[in-house]
Amino acid sequence: MISTVERWFSRSWLGPGFCGITTLVLFFPVLGGGFLIWDDNVNLLSNPALWQSEGAWRWMLTDLESVQRYKPINWLLWRWLGNSFGLNPVIFHVVNLVLHVGNAVLLFYVAQSFLCSRDKLRILPLWTIKLGAAVGSLVWALHPLRVEPVAWISGVGYPLCTFFGLLAVLVFQHYLRGERALWHRTAFVLFVVSLLCYPAAASLPALLLVLSLMAEDPHHTAKFSRLRAALRHLAPYVLCSALLLGLTLLTRLNASGEIWHRPTTLADAGLLTRIGQAFAVWMWYLQKTLLPLNLSPVYVEFRDFSVISVRAAASLSMFIFLAVMAWRRHRMWPEAGPLSLAFLTLAIPVLGITDMPFTPSDRYTYVPSLALALLLASGIARVIHCFSSPAHQTATLVVTSLSIVALGFASTQQLAVWRSPITFFQHALAGVGSHPAAADLHWRLGLHHLMADDPYAAIVEFRSVLRIDAKHEDAARYLRVLESRHPNMSE
Repeated sequence: MISTVERWFSRSWLGPGFCGITTLVLFFPVLGGGFLIWDDNVNLLSNPALWQSEGAWRWMLTDLESVQRYKPINWLLWRWLGNSFGLNPVIFHVVNLVLHVGNAVLLFYVAQSFLCSRDKLRILPLWTIKLGAAVGSLVWALHPLRVEPVAWISGVGYPLCTFFGLLAVLVFQHYLRGERALWHRTAFVLFVVSLLCYPAAASLPALLLVLSLMAEDPHHTAKFSRLRAALRHLAPYVLCSALLLGLTLLTRLNASGEIWHRPTTLADAGLLTRIGQAFAVWMWYLQKTLLPLNLSPVYVEFRDFSVISVRAAASLSMFIFLAVMAWRRHRMWPEAGPLSLAFLTLAIPVLGITDMPFTPSDRYTYVPSLALALLLASGIARVIHCFSSPAHQTATLVVTSLSIVALGFASTQQLAVWRSPITFFQHALAGVGSHPAAADLHWRLGLHHLMADDPYAAIVEFRSVLRIDAKHEDAARYLRVLESRHPNMSE
């Protein structure tokens, strides 16, 4: 088996080709989905600012209020798709799918370049490096946490910004090898484009810093000098990220309250509580990555977070344990500590530091998990290298293959949730149970039934809203109108 794998991965096209084709086949069912009353209506179907004949360009280039994010390229893409193909959901799903497939291929090349740049891994056979890169890319691309940003039309910002972000990383790796100024400028331009697509990759300079410090150093420069040089080269990236995140935070803090509510003040939720929640959310992301069970479009675990809760204590303890283990094993697996820290840093924008309570989402792991993919790639390459016995290597490949198959199967189950608005909302309602968050889900499902010309089902959902939240004015108003038109449905 090992000789067969070695022969396969000796071919330059097989690794990236296999990653891309496998991702395409697994996620192909997303093309059968439609629009969801889950921001698709606000962003696309009922967004007059996006489709207006005059002033649309100025709005797309200056808007911050509608989604509290600056994403002009995202708006431009949707505008072009709508004008060229109409509001056909298949076209929008195709874009999400193609971007995700492209990201799987780009991640393979990024991982391969990363492994080739490591002093102790560069001596490995090329097929081992390509195998590690393929495993890291496949696990990331086929993971069920990837389903939400690929199957959800409004989630395109994540694969879109990641596509240009990975291009920036790949070009930056070329710069580290050749030190040509043109590579550095190109990487910076691609990073800025990524930010203009969606700010989810704003923390990407943390990964670039790790790649800089862990790359091969033929001159054996002192560590402090390398760090200082890397920070100097990455200063423009950090500045752009800081400006964009600062603008986003300023907009968030000055929300009007009509669509977006202002975040909780420090007086209501202190800094210690916010830091405790951030660590808990970070460990939650890691837990969902390692054990992707009970996935849902809505999570309510952090709606009543307390810094003195069992969750907070367990999360902090686990973080300390992982940090200690990474330090103790840094000689055996030197990539573990830096890439774990990169994962934490990449997740900073989605740790809920400004939001109390906070609602995490599957899509928030899209960018941070890139660091874990590189970590896994290095781990697989090291294990295959350390196990010189063909039997041990075969066992490693079998376990890895079964794990990838299991993740793919879990993704097919999650894709079935996003197959239609009915399955989507039913699954979400089953996840939240009797929590007050169910009111919003019933409300959105009722709106879907209205759009589908099913007033009777809409009446049932609006009544469910009012049973949970008797003060929901919109549901009460819609219900009065519908019951007047369909008196036989009156209770």
